[in-house]
Amino acid sequence: MSRLIYSAVAILLAAGVSPAVTTARANDATISLSWRLIGNRPVGGYRAQLTLRNEGPEALAGDWALYFNSASRLLADSAPPEFSLTHINGDFYVLRPKTSATQIDRGDSRSIAWDGAPWAISISDAPAGFYLIREGPTACPSVPIAVPLRIEPFPAPEKLRRGAADIVPVVTAEARYAENESLTRLPLEQLVKVVPTPAEIKPLPGQLTLRRSIKILHEPTLADEARFLASSLQEVLDAEIAVASRGPTAATPRDAIRLRVGQIEVDGTIKRHGDESYLLTVSPENGVEIVGSDPAGVFYGVQTLRALLPINAYRKPAAEITIDAVRIADAPRFQYRGLHLDVARNFQTEETVKKLLDLMAFYKLNRFHWHLTDDEGWRIEIKKLPELTEVGGRRGHTLDETEHLVPSYGSGPVPEAGSSSGSGFYTQDDFIEILRFAKERHISVIPELDFPGHARAAVKAMEARHQRLSPRDEQSADEFLLRESGDSSPYESVQMWRDNVVDVGREATYRFLTVVVGELADMYDRAGVPLISIHLGGDEVPKGVWERSAACERILTDEASKIPRRGQLELYFLNRASELVRRHSVQPACWEDCLLLEVEQDSAAGETRRAAGKPVPTAYVWNNVWGWGREDAAYRLANAGFDVVLCNATHLYLDLACEKDPLEPGYYWAGFVEMRAPFELVPLDVFKNAARNAMGQPVTQESLAGRARLTRKGAQHIRGIQGQLWGENLRSPQNREYMAFRRAIAVAERAWAKSSAWADIEDPQEYQRKLARDWNQFANRLGQRELPRLDYLRGGVNYRLPPPGAKLRGDRVWANVAIPGLQIRYTTDGTEPTADDEIYQTAIPAADVVRLRSFDTRGRGGRTVTALAPKRDAR
Repeated sequence: MSRLIYSAVAILLAAGVSPAVTTARANDATISLSWRLIGNRPVGGYRAQLTLRNEGPEALAGDWALYFNSASRLLADSAPPEFSLTHINGDFYVLRPKTSATQIDRGDSRSIAWDGAPWAISISDAPAGFYLIREGPTACPSVPIAVPLRIEPFPAPEKLRRGAADIVPVVTAEARYAENESLTRLPLEQLVKVVPTPAEIKPLPGQLTLRRSIKILHEPTLADEARFLASSLQEVLDAEIAVASRGPTAATPRDAIRLRVGQIEVDGTIKRHGDESYLLTVSPENGVEIVGSDPAGVFYGVQTLRALLPINAYRKPAAEITIDAVRIADAPRFQYRGLHLDVARNFQTEETVKKLLDLMAFYKLNRFHWHLTDDEGWRIEIKKLPELTEVGGRRGHTLDETEHLVPSYGSGPVPEAGSSSGSGFYTQDDFIEILRFAKERHISVIPELDFPGHARAAVKAMEARHQRLSPRDEQSADEFLLRESGDSSPYESVQMWRDNVVDVGREATYRFLTVVVGELADMYDRAGVPLISIHLGGDEVPKGVWERSAACERILTDEASKIPRRGQLELYFLNRASELVRRHSVQPACWEDCLLLEVEQDSAAGETRRAAGKPVPTAYVWNNVWGWGREDAAYRLANAGFDVVLCNATHLYLDLACEKDPLEPGYYWAGFVEMRAPFELVPLDVFKNAARNAMGQPVTQESLAGRARLTRKGAQHIRGIQGQLWGENLRSPQNREYMAFRRAIAVAERAWAKSSAWADIEDPQEYQRKLARDWNQFANRLGQRELPRLDYLRGGVNYRLPPPGAKLRGDRVWANVAIPGLQIRYTTDGTEPTADDEIYQTAIPAADVVRLRSFDTRGRGGRTVTALAPKRDAR
């Protein structure tokens, strides 16, 4: 039997840890740490082991404490009796010896096993952010010392099952090979040259050569679009491009690109202002003309022209570039084509955000949902409330949080900005600069202030403010305090916080929001950018909250008999916050959680709100997880008259792991989301995507009985789709790009391109056959055009390179890859393949060890797959 395994070293690399032994010195003690997953239990929970080795010259006595983060719950009573394991709050834990007599001698190690829940299967489940301090009465002043972690190889696949219900296999190279066998490499000339797919594309005879002498002629209203095009062409022609304003009737010279606004027809429909449509014509006789229904349409025509440029143009500037003549008429399917980025859990710099915006614009995404606040961070400067960023924008070692928040997601002990992704914020000038940058790319920025839950950074920041002002000015100290004094309501959020919800009965909460929304609106005004919407959060309010709040008692009404207490209070907050936002002529938005309570009482809740003149928040719907009971939430809300943005966790959560592989980063609570998931989404009938749940069990039609289907009227309320990038595992720009790309390109395809023919097919076999054909075309477009361009576009993108598939048959090794066009290189001497090793072209003779790895055009490699030949008979 052959075996196909991974390199153990890749475990360390994928976790961002050096494979060398890592140590840290703390008051004459030098230690190294390693973590090993022992395995999951069939009845639930898992067992893991932390090994601490004393590398220093002296014994490590029992006056130390080891702080760290763990996204999964650790069971305190499962630790060895000589140690205490304490959950502080959220994902923050501390491990201590119980007595000073407990010590680790020089050269010795101590293994500490504990239990966790619900399960662990990958590097993203490992604890992180370890640091050691001395806490004893005779210790030197406490200086936290960060201790890197080494992750040991994972156990056998059977130990990675999440209980008896889990039938998702740990992916193997052989399984990948079987999955990839349906793909074939297509000739380059058969591929559509533009992603997302245009509505109409017609090749024309001949070619056009763009030279450095080319001019951009534009109507006066299109100066911004002309400057953007000139800057883009300058990158590939390495010359300053002339730009001139011309009237609407001027002819287009052959050596010019003409930009204008006008009425156009796409798929038999006349497009007008607001439709973001364009007509692009490339002709040897008449040069290039881009006609847009509006400036946004012209801009998207510019992006299509950039996509038509040969890939080599992005690698090295040239004096001239030749493109094929073509006529493209195009319009987006959905008005809302979004990408969400969480910068609260892990901060992303201004330059990182701008790069993401540039890539969004290239693929015609037009809404940037910016998740600026959460439990673990507040990232936008509010001048009247400086504590929001001084305290709420920083994380580091603390037990009272008067100066900064506790560490989360492995951010470590040092609170200074730049020390980790746990600390950082955008000044108002930074924010304004990003708004202007987005506007130039026709991207609307939708800021999110996550309330009333997920608000711990704000809560702790305002408590620090209260402490600073009290007792000399109690009135001012209490002005923005977000929790009611004496409220002892017991609760715990999904992320294990016990103090992360604002009190919706306190007037201070609405004074706080008035200040924040007012300063946000002022920043948009100063930027000269319209503020179209503010997202108010509203998700995952934990049970038990506000049960003992005197302030909430004062606002409860007789409606409590119709809507549960917590739900009534959530709606009270949403309605007040929405009214506050609407005063700035801004559309309120929220996650679907509390709006569903309203729909349960009124099947036409959105229309009822409109009739009463009340704000009708846009619903962003995330929870469609198969088997959780809310698979139809988006359609119920749309049918009830709410505008809806689809954010389906099962298909559009780009931060989830791509596959069940212990080396693959990302969570997996809603399943595994490879890039085919957003590609095959059927937005107006998601039940066609109901194949298997997160545990791999088939989703039966019986289990979906009674779920609401989208009505014709409800379909008019589906505004579009949005990919989500939650921040727990985005600890660097490289992590963000790895998670976002390639999947964000598939989101753009589904948001812009018209509905695919296979989406309307009822016969399951025919549906799958045509879907597979279209997927093969799209995967080839990625591998042969889009990814090679991303290697150089905007300085290059760290997109995910899929590990090869491989199988051993007889005395030969066969290999393939999920994205036709990527190179596979291999070695037969046991070394890691590099960009200089042999390119796989056909089956190769089996050796004792064959190692294979996919590469991009820059020579960057993905994870290595190893094929071990079967042992031969010694005779």
